[in-house]
Amino acid sequence: MTTVMMTRLVRDVTEFHASHIDRLNLICEPMAKDRRRSVLSLGWFLLFIAGYTIIETIMLPALETMTASLAIDGSQGTFFGMLSAAGALGGAAGYYTGSWLILNRTSLETWTIFGSVGAIGFAASALILPTIPRQVSLE
Repeated sequence: MTTVMMTRLVRDVTEFHASHIDRLNLICEPMAKDRRRSVLSLGWFLLFIAGYTIIETIMLPALETMTASLAIDGSQGTFFGMLSAAGALGGAAGYYTGSWLILNRTSLETWTIFGSVGAIGFAASALILPTIPRQVSLE
């Protein structure tokens, strides 16, 4: 092989590799961005799970204490049973409805509905709880 032929061969190979590297970058760059976005989403998800777990750990004993204080003497089992049933039915309906909203509605509509349900629950609690007489026993 002559020097001219070697030079052309090297030039052709580098141009071939350069064009493939450009194509590979066009394909891989969006995937790398999606991977970074996925890692960030996973981080936010894990942070949410940790926060939810901490709040649930604090709130469950408070909820059970409130339920016990509202229960009529001798009917604590019924009150706790109704608390569990309400949690099960509300959880099942919420999981189904929330999943459906996320899959079929926009983010704004979904979060508006979530916020509205929370506001209705807060308003109902604020109106109903003060009217219930509390029984406190010192025994």
